[in-house]
Order: sequence, then C-alpha cells, then structure tokens
Amino acid sequence: MENNVLEIIIQKAKKENRMVNIYAHESPDGDAIASSKTLEKILQDNGINAKYIVKSSRVNNRYSRIVGETQTFQGRVNRNDISVILDTSAIDHAENRLFSYSKPENTFVIDHHAKEGSIIEEALKLPTKNVYRNEKATSTCEMIAEMLKDTGKLNKEYATKLLVGLWTDTAKFRYIGENSLNSLSMLLDSGADFESVKSCLETKRFLSSEVGIAKALLNTKRIKVGNTYLNYFGLDNESVQGIEKQYRSKYIQKKIFKLLDIENTSLAVAVVENIPNNFFCEFRSVRDLGNVDVFSVAKEMGGGGHYHASGCTVKSDKGIDKVSKDVLTKLTHNALPSLVRTNAPKDTIYDIELKQILDSMDRFDKNLTPENFDKIQELISLGARYESDYEEKISFETFMVRNSILTQIPKEQLRNRRIIFKLNRNFLDEMQKKYGASQEDVLAQIELFKELDIDYISIMTPDGKSSSIDSKGNIKKYQKESTQK
Repeated sequence: MENNVLEIIIQKAKKENRMVNIYAHESPDGDAIASSKTLEKILQDNGINAKYIVKSSRVNNRYSRIVGETQTFQGRVNRNDISVILDTSAIDHAENRLFSYSKPENTFVIDHHAKEGSIIEEALKLPTKNVYRNEKATSTCEMIAEMLKDTGKLNKEYATKLLVGLWTDTAKFRYIGENSLNSLSMLLDSGADFESVKSCLETKRFLSSEVGIAKALLNTKRIKVGNTYLNYFGLDNESVQGIEKQYRSKYIQKKIFKLLDIENTSLAVAVVENIPNNFFCEFRSVRDLGNVDVFSVAKEMGGGGHYHASGCTVKSDKGIDKVSKDVLTKLTHNALPSLVRTNAPKDTIYDIELKQILDSMDRFDKNLTPENFDKIQELISLGARYESDYEEKISFETFMVRNSILTQIPKEQLRNRRIIFKLNRNFLDEMQKKYGASQEDVLAQIELFKELDIDYISIMTPDGKSSSIDSKGNIKKYQKESTQK
C-alpha cells in the first residue's frame, strides 16, 4: 500500500507529540463505533493520547463488550490536535464538527463510502496523502485491517474489534463485496474471536422492543414495480414517539432490512419522522432482482451511502403522506427502467451448490474455512446469486401475519419470561380474510419467537388448539380433545 494513512497518523502524532481526536458519522453504527474504538486503542498502544469524540447522548453501546465503552464527550478540543474522520464521506453526515478546528495538514479521512454531497476532504481542503477512500471495501473496519496487515500489526485484539464492523456492515455476511470473504479470512487468521463477537451481536432481542417494531411494520404496503415489488412503511412523529415510549423501540427506520425477507422484493423503503418535520429515509435494493441504484436517489435528496443501501433526511412541514409520496415517486421513477422487465430468477446448478455450502456453514455460524470461502467466490464468479441464495424468503402474507401475532401479546406480559395468551375469534377471522391464513397457519408462526429473549411462550385459539416454544427452540402443538355431555 503506497499511502498507509494509519502509519502516517501514528508517525505524525508521535513525532509532533499531538493528541488525536477520532470522529465518525451521526447515529453511529457498528462499523463507525468499532473502527473508531479500534483506532483509539491502536494509537494508545503506540503511546499516543487518543479519544473517540462523540457528543450525542444516544451512543449505541451494544458493542461495548468487544470494542470498549464509548463515553459522551463534553468539553473542547485543542486547535493543534490531529483529527481523524472515519466512515463519513459528506461533511453534513458528521456526528459533530469539532474536527473543523484542526488544520488541513492535521486532518485525515478513512472511509469506504462513495463520494457524495459536500465531500468531506474537499470541503476541508485536505492534502491527498491524508485521505484513504476505498469504495470497494464493505466497511471502514476492513480498510483499517488491511493497513494493519500491511505493516504486520494486525493482532488478535484488533482483529476481534474490527470483526464487529465487518459483521454489522455486511449484516453477518448477508451482503458481501469483492473482498469481504478475504477480509473475514484475514481477521480469523489473525486470531479474531468469532464466538465472542457472535455472542455479542446475536444476543436475543427483547420482546417489548420487537412488538414495537411489529406495530411499525404493520404499516407496510406493497407497490408493484414491473414484475417485482417495492415494500414501504412510513411513520409520523406521533406514532414514532408512541412506539419509542411504550416499547423502547428506537431507530425504527433501520429495521428496513426486515422488508427484504419478503419474496419477490426488489426495493425497500422506510420514511420515519423521528424528529418533527425531519423525515429519516432508508433505501435498500436487491442485487439479484433489478440491481437498482438507490445511492443516486439518496444523493439527489442530500443523503448518501452505497449502491444498494443508502439514506437521507428530508426536512418538510408537509406531513408523512406528502413526503412519502414524493420520495417513492423519485425512487420508482429511477427504478422503473431496471425493473420493467425483471422477473424472479430461477435457481441454477451453481445456486443449488451455493445453498448447500451456506447450509453446511449454517449461514456463517460454523465451518468458516478458506476452502468454503474460495468455493463461494468461485460459484459467484460462475453466476450464483449470493444474496438470494443466502436468504430464506417468506410471503408478504406470512410477514404480515407474524407482525400481527406479536401485537396481540397483552401489554402486561411484555416483560415476563413466560408468556401465555389467547387469540380471539375476530383476530383469526381477520387473518383469514386479509391474508388467507388458517388457524394452523397462524399457530405455525410460533417459530418467530426463537430469536427473542423469553423462556416460554404459548399461543392458544378459542377452540382449544395451541402451540408453544421454549428457550431452546423446542416447539409443541396441542389439540384439546372435544367432550360431549
């Protein structure tokens, strides 16, 4: 690597005895936090005073067990400090702008996003050698790992922390880039503790929060675009506040990935008014079904991200319906040429073989071998549709039934470890009328509770049928025998 920015930062900080302040984007995700905390540790290990600067009180510390606790910063920074901006391409997306106090020669950028809006290095007039941007990388953690490997400094501790960002930005390797599997292999070879990261990131979800998300997802609508569908949900601020207050469900727009579980989906959109007159929009597209460029739409509206995953914020006082209509109109206008002749593809022999490998790996839970990674890459090069083969799709009707069931759990039971509730006749009739779901179909959805943090749950119907599941995922079905007096 001709220009190892990480080494430049280390040498400059040590030679000039400077403090290093690290910054990332607003609403920091796993990659932003993990790359920032890893860089903080790398610099500290090199005898440099370094600090990840976060001013928002809504820092996500879900990853603290692996990367370390992130504390909210209060105070001022020194004009002579070095600033390093991670995982942020546009200056408007920065979580704060304290880095603007640093001189251009003391400011660095490491990022994997495409150039967008007010490009941060251009806005700050940074020297070329101070910028490392790689749009092919799936995460900033991947880029830092490459630089550490290049200098022989990638150890077990750093590799474990960096795995968090690689994992989260690929949704546990559901979406991979050109070098994702090579990067995973590199981190594992360097001693990354996969099981610890898995334990941290795959913690079972809280029931109460999941019910709040289900209430939001019941607003999902399907829009036919060509021969595929766009799935969309929108929430006004009153609805958002109600869900956050009652169920503690936050960043609801980030749950957009759930819409991609629905079969024949080419696009997913969420428009959520988290702050009055501020609509947070998220866009996702499917590589194997239309391959729509959502980045260009987000960029046009002042946002950014990636080709298949982008977002923006729309400021307007026109309400959720008008904002959503405008957003969806722009997106469908852009997508229609790609989708008008798109049909759901059929599995080839390569897809079948890839599914077998992914099944043997239990979707990246075991058998993480270089041989499997190489075979996956080979099958992709032969035309296997990785994203489609990785995912297990459900029908729109099943999706809506599942979310409807969650919202039927009595509020007083949401914090219990053992939950028993009965579905009434009106609800079952509604599921049959709206989604064609029989009682048996409804009870079969007990599987959705496997990933939730509960010990036991039982669902009953008025005529004595029931299904239950325990904390180990064991399912039991029961039919009460009829009696005659």
